[in-house]
Amino acid sequence: MWERACSRWRTISQLIHGLIHRIREQARSHRNHVPFSRRALCASSLPWAVTPSCVGVNP
Repeated sequence: MWERACSRWRTISQLIHGLIHRIREQARSHRNHVPFSRRALCASSLPWAVTPSCVGVNP
């Protein structure tokens, strides 16, 4: 009985490790990803919501 429990815990532990490893790899690959340029961000922002990043950028 204990042998089965140990093998189940080992399997669960390996699955969790694999999921965490995959999530960390995805986070590493998306670390420097910038979805919008400053110009696109300013053009899509609301007219009354002027952010400091939009100052001096011509859309």
